[in-house]
Amino acid sequence: DSNNLNVALFDVLKDSDVLLGVYDKRIYNSENIKNILITSYRQQKVLVGPSKAYLKAGSFISTYSNLSHIAERLTDIISIYDSEGRWLDEGYNPYYEIVLNSQVGNSLNILLPDLNLLTKKMKGVE
Repeated sequence: DSNNLNVALFDVLKDSDVLLGVYDKRIYNSENIKNILITSYRQQKVLVGPSKAYLKAGSFISTYSNLSHIAERLTDIISIYDSEGRWLDEGYNPYYEIVLNSQVGNSLNILLPDLNLLTKKMKGVE
C-alpha cells in the first residue's frame, strides 16, 4: 500500500544520494510513480531510471539504446557467431546514449553535465 511505500521510500532516501529505478512493476508503476517522484524531489534526490520512459515520467537521467544501437549490437552478436561459432554472453548493450531531463536538473539545482564527456567516461574512452 502507498503508506508502506512512503515510509520505505523516506527511509531509503534519507541515507541515499540518488534513487536508482529498476524494472519492477510492483514498485515503479503508474499508481506509484508520481508519489515516488514527489517524495524524492522533496528530499532533493533524483531518480535515475533504466529507460527513456522513466525520463519522460520525471527521472533525471537514463541510458537509452535506439534502433541503430540495437542493430549494431545484433551485428556484433552475429559476427561473433559467424567467426567463432559461439553466441555472446548476455549483458547490457554497450551501444547507448545518455539522456537527461534538464528541467528536473534545473529544478533541483544540479549542474548539468556535458553528455558527450559523460558518455565517454562511462564507456572508458576518455
